[in-house]
Amino acid sequence: MKKLFVFFLMSFNILAFSQDNEETYYRVIEPKHSYTIDFALPVSVANKAFKDIMQGFVRASVSYQYAFKNHLNIGLGGNYTYFSVNRFKITPQILGGMHLYNAHVKIAIEKFYSERIGFDYGIKAGYTFANIHSDSLVTRVKITEPFIEPYLSFALSADHRSSYKWTLAYSFQNFGFSPQKIGLFQLNEYSEAEKSRITRFFSFGFSFTHYFKQRQ
Repeated sequence: MKKLFVFFLMSFNILAFSQDNEETYYRVIEPKHSYTIDFALPVSVANKAFKDIMQGFVRASVSYQYAFKNHLNIGLGGNYTYFSVNRFKITPQILGGMHLYNAHVKIAIEKFYSERIGFDYGIKAGYTFANIHSDSLVTRVKITEPFIEPYLSFALSADHRSSYKWTLAYSFQNFGFSPQKIGLFQLNEYSEAEKSRITRFFSFGFSFTHYFKQRQ
């Protein structure tokens, strides 16, 4: 009888420990602090000269977020984006590209609706530092202008400390683009109105978010 009682007590403790672990592992994510790393492919969409001549190569970003109890997030971060000259679409052919560095503030809503599924959507705003180079330019073209970027992410949690996201963003850069900026002085098929339109592109890719501390 004593052995049976000890066996029952041990079984109860093991079951309780397993349930505690399961609740800890599967609880809905309610973070205070987190950081996010993004890798995406940028795709030029406007203005027309930018869309025709430049092709997206890579985009990477990192940001820190603080979350309030109502799921509102505020954060700081930076992005790096590179567009290369599509030399197969222009004559004469030149080599070059455009580096975009930006620093931004971020306002977003991140909420998990179950233990596994959540959404993160918001807007980034800040300044872009553009650096354009080609073998047809004597000196690099440098531009500093504000930008704004709304985004939407679908999140799947790996556990209560991390999640993976599919992200789509649309960036509005407050500067125009012309062939002359990359040294194509012979190409004049674009109107001045078209070249003065702001540069825009969307990017899609994957993100990883790590959550430092959960709300109790």
